[in-house]
Amino acid sequence: MGTAAYSLQQYYKTRNDTNGSDRLWDPNTKLWPTIVTLAIAVVILLFNGVEIFAHCCGKSAVDRVTTYQAYFTKVADVLQTTLSVIAAGITMGTSADTSSVINQTCSPTADAHQPAFPEINLGRICIMQVAKTLL
Repeated sequence: MGTAAYSLQQYYKTRNDTNGSDRLWDPNTKLWPTIVTLAIAVVILLFNGVEIFAHCCGKSAVDRVTTYQAYFTKVADVLQTTLSVIAAGITMGTSADTSSVINQTCSPTADAHQPAFPEINLGRICIMQVAKTLL
């Protein structure tokens, strides 16, 4: 979740940055893959948070969760796996699109832009984009 949020934060912070006529970001940057990935991460966090919250609420809450845990665990595992695969597919599926965030940070073009825009570390955003698809 942090990787998608960081990528979006860096984009919004620098979206209008230029160096002469050279723009850091494509004016038509596709953010939806990163936003969908962030939304999926929030859903997974909420699902995992239910069980953690039960442990914070005492023994009776844990006992109630344990009663449903076998069912809940299967549903949560399937949901988490499915959503993670969808997020990875979206990110990697749009990586060849020159207006996607991952392409603009993980390409030779990004490497060429980096010296002109020292205020942002495109390599770090690239690594975070790749890492979120692997996690």
